[in-house]
Amino acid sequence: MDIDIKCDEGRFKLRSCGAIVSGDYMLVDKARNFDGFVYLGGHVALGENSKDTIIRESREELQVEVEIEKLICINENIYPISNGESVAHEVSFYYLLKPTTELPLQDITTTEVDNGVEITHHYSWVKLAEAREKNVRPSWLAEMILTGTENYYHLSDQTEKL
Repeated sequence: MDIDIKCDEGRFKLRSCGAIVSGDYMLVDKARNFDGFVYLGGHVALGENSKDTIIRESREELQVEVEIEKLICINENIYPISNGESVAHEVSFYYLLKPTTELPLQDITTTEVDNGVEITHHYSWVKLAEAREKNVRPSWLAEMILTGTENYYHLSDQTEKL
């Protein structure tokens, strides 16, 4: 069971995400909910740790085995849900990943079945230095990768207007 709890006041999600970097480029997934990109990842299952989650998600979404190089950041993101009346509270672990086999340096399209729903992923290589202008979210993570910065806790609270 995914840790994705819904209630009258909103929603809580525990996620694990990963960045795969090759030279000056990183692999990102085309977002389905906005014009931009997101990192590989998904919900942590109850009883599963975040490291095992990103290894599983890499296998499911990208059909590749990975090794974890390091934890880059834990991000706590609190944001209004689209109806504006409730809030989403999300905690995400972001890892730097290394594939155990070489990935092609071209766009990659894969399909997975997630909880009975078929999802297509469209991965692209984006220059780390151009991540903000390409709308890769979270926008600050590529800069952390470029500079080698580790920030074990980052708060993104977007609820001021609630």
